[in-house]
Amino acid sequence: MIAPSQFMSLAVTLDPVYPRNNNNGTRNPSSLGSSLNRYVSLSQNNIGFNCNTQSTLIIKDVISSMQSPNTENTVSEVLLKKRKHLEKIKAERAAASLLKKQKKGKTQKKINFKRAEQFVREYRTLENENKRLDRLAKSNKKLDVPEEPTLAFVIRVRGHGKLPDKIKKIFKLLKLNNLYNGRFIKLNKATVTMLNMIQPYVVYGTPNIKSVRELIYKRGYTKVKNEKVPLTDNTLIEKELGKYNIICMEDIVHEIFTLGPNFKFVNNFLYAFKLVNPNNSILGKKGTPFISYKETGNRGEEINELIQKMN
Repeated sequence: MIAPSQFMSLAVTLDPVYPRNNNNGTRNPSSLGSSLNRYVSLSQNNIGFNCNTQSTLIIKDVISSMQSPNTENTVSEVLLKKRKHLEKIKAERAAASLLKKQKKGKTQKKINFKRAEQFVREYRTLENENKRLDRLAKSNKKLDVPEEPTLAFVIRVRGHGKLPDKIKKIFKLLKLNNLYNGRFIKLNKATVTMLNMIQPYVVYGTPNIKSVRELIYKRGYTKVKNEKVPLTDNTLIEKELGKYNIICMEDIVHEIFTLGPNFKFVNNFLYAFKLVNPNNSILGKKGTPFISYKETGNRGEEINELIQKMN
């Protein structure tokens, strides 16, 4: 590379042999090459010029760069493009790595540490529940079974810790797997017996037509290809329940409320209703349930008021 100071010296040196334009006094760039060659031949013959080796070498470098292609600039361009490409790849890899870490952080389960007192408390609760179930089994108390099958709506309001196996099995049969899940059931001797066993964990009663309709329209879901789908399309209902002459939402409401002949199929078609805490707060593991043990069990028609709060 030739320094700018060397170019200035070269311009002064070439002044006698680098012709100017007669009109405006500017030099023609196309004549620079011939002027340089002329200067070199004159200087080598020592004709009218003060020749030195450094100036001659500079001029030869300029002539060589003018006659040969500018490979240095081409190489610089290639390197620049390559550098930009590598920087782009590095940025993409860094972004992908960050996204992977974020996903891993979200999916990673939080480790909950329990104190010894909590284990003791859970064990005592479990032991007391088993004793309660044993007393129920030995009890000769007559259950309040309705003469005719009656519609009831059951809401699970307690029991998200350790539970006896019998209680877990009943919750599974009634499809009340989570807290604040609700289901329609037909009250008979079998279901009343199960409700009696899980009474400390549930609230149930007789829903009216308004509660049934609002629950189905607002929180009605079903299962299609292993996916939870809201009941917003009568075409879906007709496709799944058309063989039972049920083709729309109102048919479902009627079949549930009247305990029709296809109640079992329609009720199994519906997901458990996922209700909300009436206190408008999400209770954690240390949260206090909004209903005490004294308030659980059969509420009769008062269940409609609770449904309005939780729907």
